[in-house]
Amino acid sequence: MTVASIVAGKVAALRASGNEEVRTVKPDVTVAEAIRRMRDELVGALVVSEDGTSILGIISDRGIVDALADHGVDGGSATFPWSMRRGGFAASSA
Repeated sequence: MTVASIVAGKVAALRASGNEEVRTVKPDVTVAEAIRRMRDELVGALVVSEDGTSILGIISDRGIVDALADHGVDGGSATFPWSMRRGGFAASSA
């Protein structure tokens, strides 16, 4: 099972629950912007998509906290580096 297939399943379940709006961001979103979007839109995750329909991955509040704990805080100007992994896309640590 790939990351993309897991995320696609979660998006499908969300839509089936009656919530048609899935929050997406471009792959070059900054950490600060992702945090602001999640806070302002009251969501715990954002789907990463170049075109709003294909799924490259997911950014979660927990994933951000883990990355900050591992790599420190740089003022939020960092972006999420996306790299191809066998079986799908995943956020990688730069």
